[in-house]
Amino acid sequence: APARPARTESLTLPAAPRRAASPAPRHGHEARAGVRWGAPGPKPPGVPGWPATIGSVIKVLVVDDHDVVRSGLTALLTAELGIDVVGQAADGPAAFAEAERLGPDVVLLDIDLPGADGITVAAGLVERLPACRVLMLTALDRPGHLRRALAAGAAGYLLKSTTPARTADAIRRIAAGGRVIDPRMHGEERAGSGPLTDKEAEALRLAAGGAHSREIAADLFLSVGTVRNRLSSAVGKLHARTLVDAVRIAKDQGWV
Repeated sequence: APARPARTESLTLPAAPRRAASPAPRHGHEARAGVRWGAPGPKPPGVPGWPATIGSVIKVLVVDDHDVVRSGLTALLTAELGIDVVGQAADGPAAFAEAERLGPDVVLLDIDLPGADGITVAAGLVERLPACRVLMLTALDRPGHLRRALAAGAAGYLLKSTTPARTADAIRRIAAGGRVIDPRMHGEERAGSGPLTDKEAEALRLAAGGAHSREIAADLFLSVGTVRNRLSSAVGKLHARTLVDAVRIAKDQGWV
């Protein structure tokens, strides 16, 4: 009899396990931080004061009386991630008006301003807009200016020779509630306050603004004689020849 063909059996192999889809690649700070856009997450390393969410932006008002400086700062800060320059001002009164209109998180403020100096502006902003933080950016490196700025409520003090990266970092730190002092000024806030009393410095500061004794007396609710005594005492303590000389010495040292 002819031989039967060999019987074959079909084998069913188990299906290979399905692999989970790989997440989309991340880029830039998103990959480093391990968060998605718009979702709360940890702060990226090396970026102090980073907003609580990636989508948060720090609103900044730039105040400086030099157009070139103001425009340059605006261009540099606009290029920084998480910082938005919402306005500019060139003098003290304009700084008040723009801050009240725009509600910035941080005001970057020069000291030597027309209309009202930056320290006066800082004190007014702290009183009128307590949620707004003030960072002084100035060429004045005298301890007296630093102490007066901090006493007025400024949260930071940087010299204009600092780098753009340090300026941006200081803005982030201050917006997060911190305080920043230029490394070259560290310890100066605790130095001596100069030979003048607060009352003498106040009278001399008004005289520096061009006020006469009668005007100073009216502003401070004092007699003309008391004002003259305070100014005379200030001139003597500074070993100045005249009141004008005393004003110059006190301004150079940052005492007024």
